[in-house]
Amino acid sequence: MASVVPRVEKPSAADRRGVSLNVHKVSVRLLGPMEVRVGSRPIAVVGSRRRVLLALLAVAAPAPLLAETLGGRIWPDLPAAGTRKKVQTLVVRLRQDLEFDAIERGPGGYRLRCDVEDLDIAHFDSLLSEAARADDPMGERDLLAAALDLWRGDPFDGIDCGWLLDHVAPRLTERYLAAIGRRIELDLAAGRHAESIAELRVLTGRYPLHEAGWEQLLKALNSAGRPTEALAAYAEVRGLLATELGIEPGSQLQGIYRGLLQADAERQPPEFVPQQLPQTVRRFIGRSADLATLDALLPVADDAGQVLCATIVGGGGVGKTALALRWAHRVRHEFGDGQLYLNLRGFGRTDPLEPMAALEALLRSLGFTADQIPRSGTARTRALRGRLSGKRTLVVLDNVRDVDQIRQLLPGLVGVRAPVLITSRNRLRDLNRLGCHRTIELGMMPSQEAVDVLTAALDETSHHRRAAELAELARLCGHLPLALAIAGEQLARQPWATTAEVIDRLNASRPRLDAFDSPDDPTTSLRAVFSWSYRGLDTGTAQLFRMLGQHTGSDITVRTAAALVGTDEPDAARKLRRLVDEHLLVTHGPNHFELPDLLRSYALELPAPAGPTDDVTEDL
Repeated sequence: MASVVPRVEKPSAADRRGVSLNVHKVSVRLLGPMEVRVGSRPIAVVGSRRRVLLALLAVAAPAPLLAETLGGRIWPDLPAAGTRKKVQTLVVRLRQDLEFDAIERGPGGYRLRCDVEDLDIAHFDSLLSEAARADDPMGERDLLAAALDLWRGDPFDGIDCGWLLDHVAPRLTERYLAAIGRRIELDLAAGRHAESIAELRVLTGRYPLHEAGWEQLLKALNSAGRPTEALAAYAEVRGLLATELGIEPGSQLQGIYRGLLQADAERQPPEFVPQQLPQTVRRFIGRSADLATLDALLPVADDAGQVLCATIVGGGGVGKTALALRWAHRVRHEFGDGQLYLNLRGFGRTDPLEPMAALEALLRSLGFTADQIPRSGTARTRALRGRLSGKRTLVVLDNVRDVDQIRQLLPGLVGVRAPVLITSRNRLRDLNRLGCHRTIELGMMPSQEAVDVLTAALDETSHHRRAAELAELARLCGHLPLALAIAGEQLARQPWATTAEVIDRLNASRPRLDAFDSPDDPTTSLRAVFSWSYRGLDTGTAQLFRMLGQHTGSDITVRTAAALVGTDEPDAARKLRRLVDEHLLVTHGPNHFELPDLLRSYALELPAPAGPTDDVTEDL
């Protein structure tokens, strides 16, 4: 029998130089941009194909790869059999980069000599296997965290190899997502909600179509007491899936969403009946025709598809709020589900209420707490509609600046079985397109009603005042309810003064509006009330208003206005319409306008505009 001769391994180049292999251990990191080290020294692998070759060997290690297999993956467009020579040349150059014989050649092909812990991909898989066998959650969590720490970015970043990107990278990413999902699950079980939510937001941003990450985010937000954010997250992922893939969320994600909706319904605040109408004026006089117009809104038809609203428009001090509240108090018994009142501060000393703040105020009035109020305007509108739809709740939106201020709010009132009453100095022309059914243009009071307002302000000992004098005083007040109220208050406070004396004092006042200052509340003086409308004008329209104050004629035409400000007639007509819309000018026909005396007095107090030439003035 032939003797067996022991096989002697041929020493490597490193062994022949007497250098320890540990010094030349190669490590390759591919979970992110490629990093190569020999021992503790970083190595630059030059050339894209050499980098691909090293990545392929590292992924396969410790198994070898045939030259034909390597060639087919490095040069996919060439016949694999014709790439052997190219692979051999590439191996030689890679060995030169590594500076020692880290690549072995055997019957099975080429193999990279290295340990598992020196290859981050192999080490990642090893740690995941060990985590799966862990006996306790803390140990499992630590092993998963160690595995995830190996990731520095996308696998094979910067390596131009279609085979690696198409066949290996997706498997690694799936394992990464499963591992991070399990680690976050353990963190949530341990009560680490805040950290997990922050991490899940990053994760869903990086992998927006990975539904499992969204499922965990929804659960985490809900567990942290943030259900509104969870519902918003569901809306976000649903939109993403529809846009990118044309599909609905999966059954698990939809199940979580249904659970959120059910819990949200259970958390809704108990319903109560709001009673928010402010106190109305003690003596309300006149406006019977306007009250009858509002009465025609009753009974309210059941129409779930529209907003039944009435708008009361008119200039400052004309009594819009007083009329709205008078009618609301008179019919409040018709609305068993309550009355809501909101001052939108469209005209006044403070800034107008923002639409989002208006929605929040109404929701709070209906019993919503801060954490129950949605963050987005659309969600707030939906919540308002959900609470009021089908209810007999009267809503008064007072002092609206313009349509934009309530455009987002009105859809939340669709289906309310009660009118929505709106007051504004602006005509709010676009409201017709939003479903407004009635517009009441509130003008100055008729002569007798104006006298009745003054008479009602006097005490029982003041019947000696003559009706003719009161009529003259009412005329000097422009039949404006606010001016009448101020004058009536002055009469009541000075019972010794005759009406004629009050009229003389009013005629002698310079500036004229000083006679209409309110000692108790400066914000109700005519000057302040007029200023809030004037401040909203654009520069050109404000200039025209000031010029009209200096114009001596009573009848104003488009041609007159164009001459006053030196513009063309279409532009002058636009400015005049704006003044009419803001109730700073009265119209008597398509081309005839008038500036009431009290508004003229206010215009004269404003800084003088650049006036017309003498020729223009003479022509006018």
